[in-house]
Amino acid sequence: QRFPHLLLNRSEVQRQMSGVKNLKDKRVTAVLTNWQQSWQLPRGRFHRLVGNAGELETETEIILNEYDVKDEPFSKEVLNCLPPADFQVTDELIKEQKRKDFRDLCVFSIDPPGCEDVDDALSCVKLKNGNFSVGVHIADVTNFVKPGSPLDREAAE
Repeated sequence: QRFPHLLLNRSEVQRQMSGVKNLKDKRVTAVLTNWQQSWQLPRGRFHRLVGNAGELETETEIILNEYDVKDEPFSKEVLNCLPPADFQVTDELIKEQKRKDFRDLCVFSIDPPGCEDVDDALSCVKLKNGNFSVGVHIADVTNFVKPGSPLDREAAE
């Protein structure tokens, strides 16, 4: 267990949890307020009820909180760094950026279902001699994330 048990003020918890009879299968957050050397357990203050243990939304919030991951919408400044929603790769863009065009290959994602950053892919072509050419395709985000930009600063956090 990563965190110690906390001693909380029962009446404070009951006051803030009106209507909840049992905390047994609940996930809550608390703030460690004091832990003197002579105490076996630290004292804490109840913060809030997150939800039922085992539920996806509850467990996700707990993990994000535990690892201090921000879970808030991006600012307009950051969103303005993104390409337009109708962005298309054009022949001119490929030539201008001196890139190879793999659009004629069957390239498929190897990212897991539900992944939001689909950026890893493979291609496979059978050669005349019977061997296979396997291509590994990794998205080049530097094309869209300019150093020092609001998007770059956000990503660095």
